[in-house]
Amino acid sequence: VAELLARGGVGELHLLDKEGFEAENCSRHVLGAADIGVPKANALAKRLRMLIPGLTVKSHFALAADWLQHVCKPGAHDFVVDCTGESSIRVMLSHFRDLAIGSCPIVHAWVEPFCAATHVVHLAETDTWPSYDPGAKIAAAQWPQDARVNLPACGAGFHPYGAADVWQSAGFTAERVLAVLDGKVQQSIVWSSIRSKAYFESLGVEVVPGPLVPVSQFTFDATQITRALADLLSKND
Repeated sequence: VAELLARGGVGELHLLDKEGFEAENCSRHVLGAADIGVPKANALAKRLRMLIPGLTVKSHFALAADWLQHVCKPGAHDFVVDCTGESSIRVMLSHFRDLAIGSCPIVHAWVEPFCAATHVVHLAETDTWPSYDPGAKIAAAQWPQDARVNLPACGAGFHPYGAADVWQSAGFTAERVLAVLDGKVQQSIVWSSIRSKAYFESLGVEVVPGPLVPVSQFTFDATQITRALADLLSKND
């Protein structure tokens, strides 16, 4: 997402990540073997400086909580893009928004297991992400607790996917972030790209697809939908 935003004309990026790059990351990351052992944010910043003339990139090897407390201040950033996929980060950004970030827009982007669905949430300046984290209302399917598997270089568990899968998600995300930056979207919106029921059935896990999942016999089929965040939050569980 960071590289696509930079190639799309964003002139300054601040990258935040607390992980180092490991060999096992090579199959699903724009970084490669030359970056093994280097903090991801630092390595990606170096790559982007080399690839894109005139780009300003700052990297932060830190936890999100430490970044908010020690680096951020209101007005320092025009926009925040959270690609962690962690509900705790979504809630924390909302809780400390006024104190540490200010009134700038926030985008939360994440994938469901196996990149079966991608969700991009634009949170306008005047709206707040609920403390209970409504991610389940946005999800396309119900997943078993053991969908994660232990893979090297992935912390406490990971949903397997390939580079082609996650790059589709990154393109979907970057396209919408650029639309917000260009002033084409002002309201709080949820965009979702959801793969077909055949794809969900091919995964070999006991997943329960929801009504948003398109019915198709082909695993490569998918649908893209746009929903108002306010409508989703107003629905009862």
